[in-house]
Amino acid sequence: VDAVLAMLERDPDEPLTLARIAQEVDAVPAALYRHFEGLDELLDAVLARVLASSDATLDARKSWQQQLGSWMHGLRAHLLQYPAVLLLIDRTERTSPEWLEMGSALAAVLTRAGLTGRELAATYLWILETTVGLVMQEAAMPLSEQIAKARAAQRKLSAVARERFAPVAPAIA
Repeated sequence: VDAVLAMLERDPDEPLTLARIAQEVDAVPAALYRHFEGLDELLDAVLARVLASSDATLDARKSWQQQLGSWMHGLRAHLLQYPAVLLLIDRTERTSPEWLEMGSALAAVLTRAGLTGRELAATYLWILETTVGLVMQEAAMPLSEQIAKARAAQRKLSAVARERFAPVAPAIA
């Protein structure tokens, strides 16, 4: 698990295969099957290791809005420490049980907000995917760089867009 995490951090664009992982740990691919049923189980273990160190504890004294903000900020901060694992969160045709475990805190907050059924599910997915999308964007381009690019782009705005953007402009000036 540690070796895979190191590989992800060192070469995030290289595909993870059992053969490549086995080579990293000086083993044959078949040896990995003594510890994991397959690649998905191994990658789930890597994700579990990273997510286990995240604090998803909800402060019951806070409002659901405050809990939601804390959860989103906490997830963002934690995932930015391990940007390479972002690729493991939603692998093709698979959602990691560990990812759902972490997301259960979000479901609890939204349930506390009074959401149920399809509205709960849709809101859960929207918030989760939006939060992770923002983390992926920030991992690819730090916030300071995003702000610098927004500053540069402001000069090219139309008069209408400049007026609409006026409330935001001082914060990125």
